[in-house]
Amino acid sequence: MKNNVLTRILLTSALCTLAACGSDSDGEGPGDTAVDNLRFTNRTFDIYTGEQALPDLYLYTGTGTEAYTEDNPYGLTWLTSAPAIAPVSADGIIRGEAPGEARLSVRTPDKLKQASQTIRVLKSDMLDSPLSRSMIYTSGHMLRDNSVMQSFDLGADGYMYCSQVGRGTNNHNVILVRKKADAAYESYMLLPFAGHGNNIAVEQDGADTYIWTGSYGTRNSAGDYGLSQTIARIKYTPGRTLKPSECHEHYWLPRRRNLQASLDADNDIVLFWCVNSNYTARYFYIYRLSEVKALPETPKQLSFALTWGGMNSGEKEVSETPTVVVKDLSQLEPLATIVMPESSQLTVGTQGNQGHDVKNGKIYYYEGAGNNNDGAAPSTATVTVIDFRGNRISRHAVAAIADMNALSWQGLTTTGFMEPEGIKLHDGVLYCGFASRSSDDIRRVAVLQYDLKGK
Repeated sequence: MKNNVLTRILLTSALCTLAACGSDSDGEGPGDTAVDNLRFTNRTFDIYTGEQALPDLYLYTGTGTEAYTEDNPYGLTWLTSAPAIAPVSADGIIRGEAPGEARLSVRTPDKLKQASQTIRVLKSDMLDSPLSRSMIYTSGHMLRDNSVMQSFDLGADGYMYCSQVGRGTNNHNVILVRKKADAAYESYMLLPFAGHGNNIAVEQDGADTYIWTGSYGTRNSAGDYGLSQTIARIKYTPGRTLKPSECHEHYWLPRRRNLQASLDADNDIVLFWCVNSNYTARYFYIYRLSEVKALPETPKQLSFALTWGGMNSGEKEVSETPTVVVKDLSQLEPLATIVMPESSQLTVGTQGNQGHDVKNGKIYYYEGAGNNNDGAAPSTATVTVIDFRGNRISRHAVAAIADMNALSWQGLTTTGFMEPEGIKLHDGVLYCGFASRSSDDIRRVAVLQYDLKGK
């Protein structure tokens, strides 16, 4: 597999006509007959106030497909519907001026070929805000077991879906929990031997809800499971128990482990985060969701031996390298591959990985740690925004959890324990998840919300 930052982009967009906000010459340019089609990566593309970005545009010509560059070799004309929000230069560089939306359009000099996308300008400094009651999306509820939430997502059905790992004799299970934001859990599923539930993603398919989560985990000497080698796509069915071999849809990358997925179904994007065999590098692989789901299923032997069962599980202990029917992601060329080094001068990845999300051309990487529940110092949480070329756009600490007095006043925790667990962006609102804990030692779910649209 290739490890270059941007390997390929297949793009989708709708044609539109906009009022020009810039020059619109009728003269002929070098691309009058050379460009057969123009397509953007995303239907919606997010940028932040103060950010400059070159659109992910591909040109389809008689000689092949090529990425657009700011040299503008075909003399394309760039237009924007709202220059006060997102102006665009003659060479296609967009700038985020103010929160809001604009329609970006590009066309060939002969005006016969054009494409457009929505540009949404967001505010990244919202994470600097002190804690307020309006920021609390949910708090105060324990999930099925008294163990921390590992990840969450919000479904189109109005439910919140959470993952947790069981405690004690239940610690071999990933527990998928469904709940309303303002209520205790309503139902759950059990996934024995699946892993750690690190980063789940919810997909709505008609009336059915599917959860993408790690599967085929391995047990360590303490009895804990992790390092999932596949992603299972599971129909959420209350009360059901599914071992890895009973899940009927698995996605796999050879020689990669601790596989985690996030989705941007509106833009037909799926992202996989994983590590290599010796943990010296971490990766984001970005694909077209439709292409990934269309892969044929084929039996493959997993790359690494795993141990499951024994201890308190009620199952015989097994050590094996199983053969699994999978959809092999190595058969596809990724849209983008981003390599994250173990230590970076940009400080990305120097704290514990607590989740990620992908939306509208941006990756949201979540890091941090709880404070040992001792009240001596605050917990930490940091959000880094990365584009599909691997550029760091912004990095902000979640300021709200640094004020332990405010956390206590708002009823979140009396000890400052707010371990970051899961991050999602929906309709311009960023949701930062936490496992909260106080002196009563009950693990509760807390989610803070930030309207990045600046309203």
